Amino acid sequence: MKATLNSGRNGSADHNDRSFDISKADHIDPTRLSHNSYYSYKNISSFSEAELQYYKDHYTEWMDVQNKKHIERRQKKRVISIADLLQGKQTRPEEIILQIGNKDEHPDEEVFRACVQDFVKAMAPYAANCHILDVAVHNDEATPHAHIRTVWDFEDKDGVRKISQREGMRQLEIPLPDPGKEESRYNNRKMTLHKQLRETWYDICEEHELVIDRMPDLTNTRHLQKNQVILRDMELQIERQEQRLRELEREIIAKQIELETLERDLKSKKKQLKQQQRETDEITH
Repeated sequence: MKATLNSGRNGSADHNDRSFDISKADHIDPTRLSHNSYYSYKNISSFSEAELQYYKDHYTEWMDVQNKKHIERRQKKRVISIADLLQGKQTRPEEIILQIGNKDEHPDEEVFRACVQDFVKAMAPYAANCHILDVAVHNDEATPHAHIRTVWDFEDKDGVRKISQREGMRQLEIPLPDPGKEESRYNNRKMTLHKQLRETWYDICEEHELVIDRMPDLTNTRHLQKNQVILRDMELQIERQEQRLRELEREIIAKQIELETLERDLKSKKKQLKQQQRETDEITH
């Protein structure tokens, strides 16, 4: 069976804790809701409220410092709330989705739940900067799967907690895939972490005597949402354009150097010509 691990910021706390009208969700079997299991910060039943409470408990100081600066600079439009942080593009929680098999072949509920529990425990080494907000194991859909929502942060020199996946991973000294190159969209610490977590997930599945195909199918895009496919294609296009821009910049610099050389040669030739003209004038007079 395939064991998959995907992550992104497109998840929904309300979807995960089933606090919405499931009668409109044909893919959910309401008779199997009791087969699900949930965990959240401070055991708050509503995942949205649990996440809001976590942000209040840990990021209010950071928010207040930032808002004070905005007010002092008369930038009141930039003043934000905890709810804004929770919805921000770079500050909202990230979600990991775990799955084993498909609707036709998958482990039973207890085995899958045990695998998820072991995975949560395996995230302990990252706990200083990666905080689990809530976990949902769904057995009410065709294939059992789990949602783990997290937030990454780091502690600045003043001891203030700030949300940043990039800085959080840097504090944990998670290396770049290619340490010899600069950090970029295609050479970043999240790529290393994702690989580590995926291998951990495979190991856990095999420890529970599941036979796993470890080879990821990187050519298959059917599992991606439409907007993810579009985003991926846009990123590839942007990368190609940036590469072409860098090539053009190098060509421009080369032409500038060539032009400067020609200008120096021309200036030298003019100087020589003037000198020859003076010598000729002296001879004729």
